[in-house]
Amino acid sequence: MSTADLQLRRTMRRLLVLQLLLTVSLAAAAYAWGGVPASRAALFGGAVAMAGTLVILWYGRRAERAGANLARNASLIYGGAIVRFATTITLLAVGIATLRLQPLWLFAGLSAGLLAHTVLTALIPETRKWRAKR
Repeated sequence: MSTADLQLRRTMRRLLVLQLLLTVSLAAAAYAWGGVPASRAALFGGAVAMAGTLVILWYGRRAERAGANLARNASLIYGGAIVRFATTITLLAVGIATLRLQPLWLFAGLSAGLLAHTVLTALIPETRKWRAKR
């Protein structure tokens, strides 16, 4: 396993932990604001964001096994994006229609989970300066 693979796995692990922390923090605020139903909806929304992250991780590992096959990697990238989108929409529909969760807190939990991507990107120092070839 290369150092890039190890770094990617470490980053994905950090992302999942940060998503969990943000989701639990929001669920605590939701509990204080709206009680158990609000906190349950916020936790489910955060779990939806984490499920999307796990889909990315799963497709990333499939791409590792594909090696240098560019066509296969391109199809995995697009396939992963489609599966992540479909997973998110399906889980949100289940949360709203079947489980009857509060939509406001559900989407707040999803937003908190997705905010972790932005926060993690801001926390990782950029070590390389990309320059255009002359």
